[in-house]
Amino acid sequence: MKDDLNYGPILITKGPYKGKIGYFDDADLDGKLIVYPNISIHCTAYYKVSKSDATSVIPTKCLADRWAEIDQKLYENCATENLQPEEEIALLHERILCSDMLTERHLHSMQKFQD
Repeated sequence: MKDDLNYGPILITKGPYKGKIGYFDDADLDGKLIVYPNISIHCTAYYKVSKSDATSVIPTKCLADRWAEIDQKLYENCATENLQPEEEIALLHERILCSDMLTERHLHSMQKFQD
């Protein structure tokens, strides 16, 4: 799976950010991936992950599950207000990324059926 790592959307498969979907934009001098919750022009916050902890192969089920998980966290936060504003913003950015990818896949599959 390490060979499947490309710039763009990635799935974090191990480590403290396991399960997150982010946008791989660059790498630092130590070889760690710089990952944003959405494309970098929309975000200032990022996190770093090892190359071995990520893949560009993102199953549709993972996207849908992550989207539902984010919605649950945001819903719970409405009642408890346990999230810091920065965390909430990062979740919203990640939710948009997941939603955009799911929409793109849906449109692509519909186009295949029309052809």
